[in-house]
Amino acid sequence: MELVSRKTKQLHGMVLVPGSKSHTIRAAAIALLAHGTSIIHNPLHSGDGLSALHAARELGATVEISGGSWKITGCRGKPKPASTFIDVGNSG
Repeated sequence: MELVSRKTKQLHGMVLVPGSKSHTIRAAAIALLAHGTSIIHNPLHSGDGLSALHAARELGATVEISGGSWKITGCRGKPKPASTFIDVGNSG
């Protein structure tokens, strides 16, 4: 291995951090209760994250999945459950 040291004045670049299960579930819950529309960029598309998204939909949010983002229009703090039982999987 060869280490090369260079003096620079600026560093440029971009890092895309993978989505976190915990952050994805919390973002979906917050978006569910919010006034207006929230966009969650780079959510973790896992079973638990998708369970949280399903629960948000079942509680009255409007959900759209587009590319690497989820668009959730919240229920303004007043969830309206579609049924008496909502399976949240392991995202609970």
